[in-house]
Amino acid sequence: ARNVLRPALDLKPVSPEVFALQAVLAVAAGAHDQVETSEAQYIKSARERGVEFGPTVSGLTNLYAYLGFPYDAIRACREAIAVQSDVPELRDVLGDLWWQQGEPDSAEAEYGHALRLDSTRYSVHRKLGKLYESRADTARALREYSRYLAADSTSVTAAKIRSRVAELKESEKNGP
Repeated sequence: ARNVLRPALDLKPVSPEVFALQAVLAVAAGAHDQVETSEAQYIKSARERGVEFGPTVSGLTNLYAYLGFPYDAIRACREAIAVQSDVPELRDVLGDLWWQQGEPDSAEAEYGHALRLDSTRYSVHRKLGKLYESRADTARALREYSRYLAADSTSVTAAKIRSRVAELKESEKNGP
């Protein structure tokens, strides 16, 4: 598949996604020398098209994770954070990746970092609510859900969260 994509790189303009796909294929093939080159080309190509760094790397990490390479997604995200540590989206994505890998402590740390960088990332409060709920920490879950609902009270997700909050409060009232 990499050999099929290689000729596409000679076409102008090259879509950044071609480089992202090349990076994923290199990961799958264990060609780690080509991974770094393809990732750099992907980021450079996206920047040339005016796409910000955070969404670019977020897209790459999500692609790795979606295609079954979660630790490469984590690696790419960590490397991006080392380059630009003030992008809350990267911390949010890294939190998601850690959560998906069953590492709630690491997820919680990254979500907290995302909120310190951008207190308006309200979806992070919803994620923290779920994380605390998984730990049976109802008080903290309710606090995070309330913060989420303060920002989003009308969406379908908000309706689901309101319903979940009511269930948690009811179970808290009735005991275990």
